[in-house]
Amino acid sequence: MNFKFLWASLGLALVFGCADFSRGEFPPVPDAAVLPDMGTSENDAVGAETPDGPSVSSISFAAVHPLLVSACRDCHRSGGQAANTTLLLTGSESVDLATTLPYVNRNDAANSRLLTKATGRNHGGGATWAPGSSQAVTVQTWIQQGAQP
Repeated sequence: MNFKFLWASLGLALVFGCADFSRGEFPPVPDAAVLPDMGTSENDAVGAETPDGPSVSSISFAAVHPLLVSACRDCHRSGGQAANTTLLLTGSESVDLATTLPYVNRNDAANSRLLTKATGRNHGGGATWAPGSSQAVTVQTWIQQGAQP
């Protein structure tokens, strides 16, 4: 085997991390939020009425967890390509919630690391969800509603 090729391949792997080039590139994420800031209030319960009509149903981590497991866990697990990061998913909802919360910014949901990384901003693995996709919108809404368990 050609050792120059081996060293060059290793160097590229270190530079690009766990990039999955088969996904291709999604369009750049706009600076504006995917969703308008919906805020939170004590009336934001499932089916609760607000002065403007019915509110959006509350989203719990139970709805977000399967999205993260299917999109992120292949790399973000012990022994995975992203095993050297602090976001390691186990498949256990309670454990993964605690692991995920440091990547959540309740004051700026659109710029939470969890959402920006998944949509490809500064993520070695590229975009796993397109900005504005149903998965990205679900995660952003969950964060906007307070990132509840």
